[in-house]
Amino acid sequence: MTKPELKKYAKLAIRILFYGGVVLLVVCSIIYERIYDENMKKGIIDCEQSMKAVTQDKRAYIQDTPEKYYQEGIKARSDQVYADANRLFNLAVAGYVKRGDDYYLHSAFDKAAEAYSQALAIRPQDVDINFDLARAQSDAKQYQAESRTLDNIWEIQTMGSKMAPYYYYRAETLVAEGKHNDALEQIDNAVVADGSHAEYYRLKIDILTKLGRLREVEVVKKELADLEK
Repeated sequence: MTKPELKKYAKLAIRILFYGGVVLLVVCSIIYERIYDENMKKGIIDCEQSMKAVTQDKRAYIQDTPEKYYQEGIKARSDQVYADANRLFNLAVAGYVKRGDDYYLHSAFDKAAEAYSQALAIRPQDVDINFDLARAQSDAKQYQAESRTLDNIWEIQTMGSKMAPYYYYRAETLVAEGKHNDALEQIDNAVVADGSHAEYYRLKIDILTKLGRLREVEVVKKELADLEK
């Protein structure tokens, strides 16, 4: 084979390698893009599914929390763990009130009234929740129910001061039994019902001291000092 022929075949081989490399590069790029697109689509779908699951879990948590706390409170009370029962019932009430507020803001007045009623089933003497219920019933055009709620508010407010001594003596009994958390709840009721008696504040200071809640002791001492001026 002559030298010119060798050069000719060498150039041909170089061209074949070059164009073959270009074709291979294009094919690899296409394959990569398809794989990337598939992974991207899969990632987006997985992300959307995860977000949907989180949202559903969050909604379920919000809806189920008051009922959950209420059932746990009943169990704690049946087990005679009264401090835990009171705490759980308070959480249940807060959950129902929050639910009622959310419904009210979205003009779902019937559902708001239902949620407030559930809170009052646990804490029937709460004047603020009764007012929330009356407002929701009024906006829902449940006028007879609203009238009954307003009557209930009147009875609570007029009977409150008469109930204060009962709460006070009940707190004293619970202190004697060593049930200081339960006693604190009762003396709080007494102070709310009628905050004009210094002995109520003194008993509250004694209970808080035994519970080691010294910061609150200072607050109550200031309230007592203001009362005795």
